[in-house]
Amino acid sequence: MVNNKPRGGSSCAVATCTNYSGKIKTSGRKYLSFHRFPKDDTVAKKWQHLCKRGDVWNPKNAYICSDHFTKDDFVRDLKAELLEYEPKIRYLKQNVLPSLNLPLDHAHTPLSESSLNRRNRMNVKHTKQARDQLILSSIEQNESNIEVDSNSCTADNILDYEQLYNNLIQEHEALKTQFSEQNRLNQHEVDYKRINENLRFNMKILQKNLSTTNKLLKENQKHMKAIKIRSLDQSKAVENQARKLFSSVLTQNQLDLILKKKKRVRWSREEVSKAFTLRYFSKKAYKYVKDELHYPLPGLSCLPRWAKTIDMRNGVLQDVLKIMKLNGETLEDYEKLTVLMFDEVKVSYTMEYDVLHDQVLGPHNQMQVVMARGIASKWKQPIFVDFDTKMKKQILIDIIDRLNQIGFKVVCCVSDCGGGNVGLWKELEVDHENPIFDTPNGQSIICVPDAPHLLKLIRNWFLDTGFNLNGNVINKKPIETLISRVTTEVNVCHKLTPMHLTCEGSQRQNVKLAAQLLSHNTASALTRYQLIEDTKLNNDTANFIELINNWFDLANVAHPHNYSSPFKSPYGKFLKEQNCLFNEIFETINQMRCVGKNCLQIFQKGILMHINGTRHLLNVLKENGLSYLLTSKINQDALENLFSQIRTKGGLNDHPSPLNAIYRLRMIILGKNPGITSNHSNTTDDNKEEFMVAKAVKSVNLKLGDEHIGEDEIISSDTDTASENGSQLSNEDKNKVEMDNDAVEYLAGWVAKKHRFNKSGIGSTTTQVNKNNINNTLGHDYEIPSWINHVSYGGLIEPSSEFKKIIFRIERLFNKFTRNTINKGPNIVKQLTNKILCRMEIEDKWKPSIQTYIKQRILIRMKYYNQNALLLKKKNKAKIQLKKLSKLKK
Repeated sequence: MVNNKPRGGSSCAVATCTNYSGKIKTSGRKYLSFHRFPKDDTVAKKWQHLCKRGDVWNPKNAYICSDHFTKDDFVRDLKAELLEYEPKIRYLKQNVLPSLNLPLDHAHTPLSESSLNRRNRMNVKHTKQARDQLILSSIEQNESNIEVDSNSCTADNILDYEQLYNNLIQEHEALKTQFSEQNRLNQHEVDYKRINENLRFNMKILQKNLSTTNKLLKENQKHMKAIKIRSLDQSKAVENQARKLFSSVLTQNQLDLILKKKKRVRWSREEVSKAFTLRYFSKKAYKYVKDELHYPLPGLSCLPRWAKTIDMRNGVLQDVLKIMKLNGETLEDYEKLTVLMFDEVKVSYTMEYDVLHDQVLGPHNQMQVVMARGIASKWKQPIFVDFDTKMKKQILIDIIDRLNQIGFKVVCCVSDCGGGNVGLWKELEVDHENPIFDTPNGQSIICVPDAPHLLKLIRNWFLDTGFNLNGNVINKKPIETLISRVTTEVNVCHKLTPMHLTCEGSQRQNVKLAAQLLSHNTASALTRYQLIEDTKLNNDTANFIELINNWFDLANVAHPHNYSSPFKSPYGKFLKEQNCLFNEIFETINQMRCVGKNCLQIFQKGILMHINGTRHLLNVLKENGLSYLLTSKINQDALENLFSQIRTKGGLNDHPSPLNAIYRLRMIILGKNPGITSNHSNTTDDNKEEFMVAKAVKSVNLKLGDEHIGEDEIISSDTDTASENGSQLSNEDKNKVEMDNDAVEYLAGWVAKKHRFNKSGIGSTTTQVNKNNINNTLGHDYEIPSWINHVSYGGLIEPSSEFKKIIFRIERLFNKFTRNTINKGPNIVKQLTNKILCRMEIEDKWKPSIQTYIKQRILIRMKYYNQNALLLKKKNKAKIQLKKLSKLKK
């Protein structure tokens, strides 16, 4: 091992290195060391060669810094590693060479031809001198043992000097191996000594720590003994005062169980209610308090029995308010901002006996239900039930006060425009200009009419009388023409049927029919196709429908992150555009008159009241730290869906008895399914709210049953076949052909949207298509936009021209093979797909998309047949009769 201690005042001998001891002190690199050249001349010459110095210098007095050596070149300091400190002195291993940060090798620089020749001659000369020197030294060593016979010295006896040289080289290598092995053994001996010293040092430290720990342990044991003695004394004192303390904390039944006066008790409803509160927060805590702490509590089986007997008799539901107060402890203040909605549901006029409460109930006609709903959180809860009771000011004020007492602040009341509710508005002194009333406590409440109910009234007046707006007529004539044209099984307005115009009986209460009639698609179809000669009537009607559609979109926002249109976003996120819409609809409704009427009707005042109330409500939310309003929170969809579940057995025509209605309502709010719900409910609630009592029961894990509510199956695609002889058709037929082609293209776009992420070139969004068209036409696009582009807000897919051609060909083959029928055999989609693909030369990448199109096409035909079964039956009979007549004539 080379003893290369670092010395002060040294500088590195490497040609390109600038390190010296003075610079190290100023730069703070205290772990940089300098090492003297080895005493071994061979190794020293190698060091000297690696320095690449061109000046005259003395290697014996020179140093090389540690920047030029790797970490493995140094001897390991085990003591420093064990104690985790940086050693002040480091030693290099035997015969190591500097390898880092060295100057470039001169051998890489190009040399002249004369220099190369001179170098070769010098190498040959040095090699010959070394060989001769080795041979002479070998001859001198063996001269005493060799007798030279001058007479026998011939050319054959001359020594083979080359063989002798090779033997000497082998002996030299063997000696080097022995020398390195000896050095390695010496190095291991030194390492073991250092390890032994480090272990002894660590042993002393551990012994000191052990003695300190033993002292602390003895002190802790003494302290624990003192604590035990003190606790025994305290427990005796507590035991003496237990009866006094328990009387203020525990109930009488709990004291009887603790003092072992009774083995079993009959728990009161108040005691079970408190136990339910603890079980609501945690089942583990309930079991821990009951089983581990031996706190007297009712068994878990008592809680479901108590929940099933929640008091649902007439008036405010007190048990429900207790559970709401319990839930409210985990809610923020803004989450407890409440909307009240109330309405009546029809019940059968019958008299019943209530066994549970031992009383006669009925007969009644209507059941009044009041529901509370979070305006900024996902909860809802019926809190008031009564029969044949109109909503009065005093009842409403009492409900608001009860909610305020448990921490829920009412900010809004929602109702429809029925006669009883209009009377309540007069009693509260609210109207369309001032929709706010104050409670006796000084709390301001905003009244907002139900938007879906207003939409139904607009539809009814539109179909019955029509409107006059600034001298312009708006009526149903353009829509009648549109519905008469969309009679094929696949069309652009597939949702419109003659039923949308008749609306007889219970259909007039269906919001879905009104929303489909007064929709963006209907307005777009009227604007695009111009189906009647009176263009002004057509356009005025289309503009009015579009305005009503935008208003209803803004009045029924349920998703906070819907940015497809400012009118489908929460009120307050696009406030400028949304207020402009409110101003436009306010002015339109205020100036509009129903045909035959000279003043504003109730539904018109309701719309104006809804607009003003919504604006005031947004200001209230901003005062409570909220920035927007989900307007679907201020309609009666949640209450209408509750009524739909109550009428579960017979759909909209089922009128349960009063007692049965209470039973179903109790099961619903507990989260238990009362039966199969109707698939044709009047409204759809998209807020996914949960009843507050059901949430509490669910968190407590009470086994009361599960609720299963069915949903409609919706086919969301439209297509139709196209005529190949459009140029020979009349204007009416051309219009129909265009509509059919648009429908097929729309369905192709629907298929493209399902497969666009798996295939390139199948289609693009209308936003991308519009950008590409503008770029390709230098900012001008003179093409007529497609139907997809006309109805899209930017997210619909417009199929590529290649995929569109494929779909139109498939549509013609589909109609050719099916012949307006549906095969009843198995694997219908697979068989029809293979049959169509056999007639086409098409790439494999399109086959999944084609199969999707054919499957959807079959579903559309099934829906078309279901809707027109009677009409098709009559047509088939007429065809058979015509065939018989033709045969008779022949």
